[in-house]
Amino acid sequence: MSRRALSKYVTAGLVVAAALSAGCIRPVATTAPSGPDLSGAQDSVRDECLEGDWVMRTADLDLLVATIVPVPGLRIVAGSLFLTFAGGEYRYGSDGFVEHMDLGPGRYLEGTAIFLLTGTYAAEVGSPATGGSALSFMGGGAEKAVTKWLAFKDGRSEEYPGEGPQVSLPLTGRFRYSCSDQELTMYMAGMTGEVPMFFKRE
Repeated sequence: MSRRALSKYVTAGLVVAAALSAGCIRPVATTAPSGPDLSGAQDSVRDECLEGDWVMRTADLDLLVATIVPVPGLRIVAGSLFLTFAGGEYRYGSDGFVEHMDLGPGRYLEGTAIFLLTGTYAAEVGSPATGGSALSFMGGGAEKAVTKWLAFKDGRSEEYPGEGPQVSLPLTGRFRYSCSDQELTMYMAGMTGEVPMFFKRE
């Protein structure tokens, strides 16, 4: 595969990476009419339900990406996201989810994304009457972010040399959420309204 052809493939990957990042950094505005009333919320309380390890499996991750980034031919075909809450801090990332981008007959691009974001968080528990709660994710750091890109054509593959476009799904700002013993659902802003992020207890 020529360097020029490979560059065209990775340009497509760059577009996808930009779309993913843009689509995942808009937290839900909890004051929106469709959201819960958080006027009675307490600041920085500890919600014991959140504590522990959560995972968003491949099927739910694929649905999330398809909803927030409606790019034809883009699928998440493997991997997951993890989210851990402990002592007022969070760890969020992926050990390698695989995005697959169809580029035409016999041609596609795959990127394996590895990233880890850490920081602090605060929970606000709404009034019993509304059941509204919100999560705020505060500053931290990106300990690692690596996306390995492979271009495929007619059964042959080639890895993009050097650093290609990086992909992550950041959590920024304040999210409405609900939590039970086995499921955590957070809501981010999508193009047509709230988009749920489904996590299961590990």
